[in-house]
Amino acid sequence: AIGWNFRACWRVTSDASGTRALGGWLFMKKQQRRDMPRLNAAEISKLLREISDRMTLSGGNPYRAKAYRRAADNLALSIMPLERLIAEDRLTEIPGIGDALAAVITNLHKTGEHPSLEKMRAETPEGVLEMLRLPGLRPDRIKKLYTDLRIASVAELEEAARSDRLK
Repeated sequence: AIGWNFRACWRVTSDASGTRALGGWLFMKKQQRRDMPRLNAAEISKLLREISDRMTLSGGNPYRAKAYRRAADNLALSIMPLERLIAEDRLTEIPGIGDALAAVITNLHKTGEHPSLEKMRAETPEGVLEMLRLPGLRPDRIKKLYTDLRIASVAELEEAARSDRLK
């Protein structure tokens, strides 16, 4: 039996190969996922940074969040192709990448997904991450703005400041 997986998509299609798009989600047989292009080092670095930011916002272990960020930075600077690093089991030679992060990177490279990231994305909207880029606004304050006042973007924060909701 072949199971089904889904990914976000923008068009609705259905064909004999088993690909279906329903309500903005692309459903495909797991067999087809193996044929999908693998993520490169830059894409994985971006995902690791997102995981780090989301860990920081959720109040997770700050050292772990920093480790993900450091791994993302060093992976992006690596001159050796990611395919080769994974094939030769040399990811741990990159500074800041241990066995656990090497397994995460390998999983991201092969599947394009991280179970914790999907869960964190469901908990915190993308706009809340944008607020991390604002100077002087700490992660704990951003979390409080989101949980208490339901401010989920920079635009909403600006509107709340103009209407004196931040007092």
